[in-house]
Amino acid sequence: MHPDTPRYVMTFDLEDWADAFLVQAPKRIREHRIREGLDWVLQLLSDGHAGATCFVVGRLAREHPEWVREIAGLGHEIACHGQDHQRVDRLTAAQFREQARTSKRLIEDLTGQRAVGYRAPGFSITFRAPWAFDILSEEEFQFDSSCYLEHWPWRLPPSGIHEIPLATARAGPFCLPFSGGTTMKWLPYRLFAWGLRRARSSFPAVAVYLHPWDFFPPPKGMGGAASHYLFHRHQGRHLFYKWQRLLSEMTWVRACDTLPEHLQAASARHGVRPNLSK
Repeated sequence: MHPDTPRYVMTFDLEDWADAFLVQAPKRIREHRIREGLDWVLQLLSDGHAGATCFVVGRLAREHPEWVREIAGLGHEIACHGQDHQRVDRLTAAQFREQARTSKRLIEDLTGQRAVGYRAPGFSITFRAPWAFDILSEEEFQFDSSCYLEHWPWRLPPSGIHEIPLATARAGPFCLPFSGGTTMKWLPYRLFAWGLRRARSSFPAVAVYLHPWDFFPPPKGMGGAASHYLFHRHQGRHLFYKWQRLLSEMTWVRACDTLPEHLQAASARHGVRPNLSK
């Protein structure tokens, strides 16, 4: 790869879809859906020759350590997504520290590699949790990926923590997320790819994300209107092919691979000497 080739950060959140939809479901159904979706994600990454960062919920890592080891064994980065998928802005500072520390140690024990990245469940590092970046720095994380580019920085992270933001771009008076998830289902492929390239032009590297369950609707009977179920069932089929095309047209790397350029950019913006030793 040429050093001037734009690189994009591929991430996926390994979590229980029932947590995200705030519904109850039998564990057997939940785990089958997560595993099936994970197989799809890993196949996409393999076909696209893409590196990725997997933000994994600590509870799921404890229940399925073989999944974490499998992902790490394929060369992907494992990072933290909280311990129990609780919003950061609903925790106390002490609770957040304990959960971040616990999930970090668990991942490091499972993979034998340092876990240096964090993503807040629900992208919930907000003004209601002003202590979050400081705690992440103190717990020896190197980067966070919980903020949208348009909203960053609502406060400057301390030295040692760098934000790898989720892609946003302006289309006239509107600021739209071009970072994956539901947006990827709704938007036409060309518009999504345009927005992603536009976001990348303003920052060293921007992230997109997906979930293993993005390709499937919630199981019937788990709540929600029939139209919601049918939309996700229809769009999930097309989503896989959208991601295939996106991975084939752009260069995708792990979040940790972009840290040097983020550190250099931070140094230029704030006059801080980059610390590459961590």
